[in-house]
Amino acid sequence: MSWVKWDSILLSYMDWGLNIGSLKVNNWALLGKWWRRFCTKIDAFGLKIIKSIYGRGWGGGGLDNSNHNRIGIGHSPWKDIIRTGKDITKCGFNFNNNFSRTIGEGRNILFWEDQWIGDQFFKDKYPRIYRLEEVKNDKVCDRVSWVNSSPIMKWQWRRLQRDINDDELNSMVQDIACSIHNDNANDGWKWSVSGDGKFYTKELTAIHDKKLHGQITGVKETVGNRLLPQSLGIFVWRAKRRRLPVRVELDNRGIDLHTVRRPMCDEDVESTDHALVLCKHAFKVWERVYHWWGLGNFSSTSVSDLFNGECNNARGLNGNTLWQAVEWV
Repeated sequence: MSWVKWDSILLSYMDWGLNIGSLKVNNWALLGKWWRRFCTKIDAFGLKIIKSIYGRGWGGGGLDNSNHNRIGIGHSPWKDIIRTGKDITKCGFNFNNNFSRTIGEGRNILFWEDQWIGDQFFKDKYPRIYRLEEVKNDKVCDRVSWVNSSPIMKWQWRRLQRDINDDELNSMVQDIACSIHNDNANDGWKWSVSGDGKFYTKELTAIHDKKLHGQITGVKETVGNRLLPQSLGIFVWRAKRRRLPVRVELDNRGIDLHTVRRPMCDEDVESTDHALVLCKHAFKVWERVYHWWGLGNFSSTSVSDLFNGECNNARGLNGNTLWQAVEWV
């Protein structure tokens, strides 16, 4: 019998879940990490082999998802990695566009055929100039040099400059002038989601969990206790949700019982509140615990009041890890 919806279990602690997360999303995040490794480990021999098979594309290796149909080597782990970006984007988060180039010396970025400024290749954004270009696979360093932060362009055109559209040329130069570069650094990649530009699987997982499950409002954060095993924390989590197999809950789920009264005391129906708080046997235990801690009389009437620290006598201990451990046990 299922007591808690699986989606509720997958939710983060902030959304009153168990922070397990979706295995599918975790797998996407780990595959996405290969994108980052592929783009940054540019001199690795294995990556050169992949580029020779899949082409340069977006950062190399077919990561632009543009040439799947022409790849005739059947299924492979790398094809699954390539498709990851497309699968992630279907969930409402554009994975490709959150990777962007960081420009250093410009020795590892193709001027025309790499996406290094904005969200378009220069060959697509400025097609007229590209058609007139003699050498289409030059690097950025072959075409641009910066003097006092101003770009100095070097061209190899098949025709005279008068054949060039001035508006298109001026727009391209303006794009380059507004770009951020560092002549003393190597070319690299930046993950725009994180503040330091590094790719973290946890961030991508958290983003997709929000996309899949939505933002939950009006719930309290799931609280854990480092002094206790996780199984006990899950029991308390279920108790707060009224998801324990007490007789009232079993009856609500269609289980045919001869009675829903609590057998131990036979005073009332066996609900979560009665079983853990109001039953005379449970109440006697709580009175002794409160006397032990010098809290006076026990006055809680529900599980919510008890575990959320809303009982008058124990309110001052709210947030005390040791008291919480005693209370949960």
